[in-house]
Amino acid sequence: MPIFTVCGTVTSFLLLLAPLPAYIKAWRAQSSTGLSVEYILASNVSQIAWSLYGLKDKAVAILLPSGVGTAVTFGYLVVYRAISGPIIGFVLAYLVGGLVAITVIYQSLGESALGLICVFLSSANSLSALFQPYRAYLHRDPTLIDLNISLCLFLCGLCWTGYGLLASDLFVLLPNLLCQLVAVVNISVKGLLDETWALRTVGVRLRGIWKESKLKRQTEGYFWV
Repeated sequence: MPIFTVCGTVTSFLLLLAPLPAYIKAWRAQSSTGLSVEYILASNVSQIAWSLYGLKDKAVAILLPSGVGTAVTFGYLVVYRAISGPIIGFVLAYLVGGLVAITVIYQSLGESALGLICVFLSSANSLSALFQPYRAYLHRDPTLIDLNISLCLFLCGLCWTGYGLLASDLFVLLPNLLCQLVAVVNISVKGLLDETWALRTVGVRLRGIWKESKLKRQTEGYFWV
């Protein structure tokens, strides 16, 4: 189990860093276009829940990456909010509301109930990543799918699935199986759109070459052209 703990922690950190290039680009351009705020928001709530679960279960392997994840995803939300609108009210509401919710949930729920909440929130977090392939398919634009996030989702889900199996922890196992499935869907849709886009581009170029060719001009007027 230690190998899965280490790998899970490392891949969790990689997953947290995966959106960073997109957020740096968005900050420089002062445009939130291309940012998946649904995924980051769901990830932030999920990380908070897993931090509480790790605290209840006294599982440092879960608590450490989840605590760091809470801070990092909050940073992404702050950047998004700074680009799209007023930030001070958002930060205050987040901190006050979050602190109250955390206190109430931690004191009122047992480990099993908290684990079920983690399963639900982690599943919602994984499913929120499907907004990317949906938008990409809708606009026929594969660049709307962040391949960094998709690959890290798969690796992270794979490592934590191994941890869940060895620890006999269904609360960890089930959402990470879903996480891998969502990652496969994202990668598959990006690959399909990339290939379709490439073929379409080649077709346009070939038609352009044909229209400008000498053979096209020489054969104009014949019934088979």
